[in-house]
Amino acid sequence: MKKLHRWVTAVLALVLLLSLAGCGSGDGKTHLVFQIWDVYQRPGIEAVCAAYTALHPDVEIEVQVTSWSEYWTKLEASAESNTMPDIFWMHTNRLLYYADFGMLADVTDLYNDVDPNYKDL
Repeated sequence: MKKLHRWVTAVLALVLLLSLAGCGSGDGKTHLVFQIWDVYQRPGIEAVCAAYTALHPDVEIEVQVTSWSEYWTKLEASAESNTMPDIFWMHTNRLLYYADFGMLADVTDLYNDVDPNYKDL
């Protein structure tokens, strides 16, 4: 579980770094919205966000939960109106739809120095 937590923290940090541009507000902080579909995951996601913001006090992260039955409709509508959450969960069944329309960032270059033999999970 500890290894999974480190992995999730690393992924969140990566996504946050990609999301920081243009997300500021009048208080000098970067405000981010993290959209998920599982209410049971909220405490864990909020803990990861709290760990990140403890190291980066200039960032605030709001975790929003939308039920699975409404999640994809809401995400698609926000994509069409250019108001997507800064960070959001993606399902493999929907990945290509968003990737084909340029809604996902390619982060491959950020992992070029990772040892291919490294096994964290």
